[in-house]
Amino acid sequence: MMKKLKCLIISFFTAGYEVQRLSVSAPGTLWTVISTLRSTLFCTRGATALFLGFATIPLFGFVGLAVDASRGYMVKSRLSHALDAAGLA
Repeated sequence: MMKKLKCLIISFFTAGYEVQRLSVSAPGTLWTVISTLRSTLFCTRGATALFLGFATIPLFGFVGLAVDASRGYMVKSRLSHALDAAGLA
């Protein structure tokens, strides 16, 4: 029962990657642990989500800059129209 549970937990956390069973009596246990950690550390499955998360920061900055620039243009335009109306009056 514990062996099945251990294999289930390992397969859940490795998301379908081939992982050798870890046993204390195996002579290559340390090498198995190291190779498992290495494959987990260099895994690129979540790289897209991470890139998207970091890309939203400058994206929000550019959107804010565009909103501020358009607001400034609208204020300048209204001020120009008000000055023209005051000049004609």
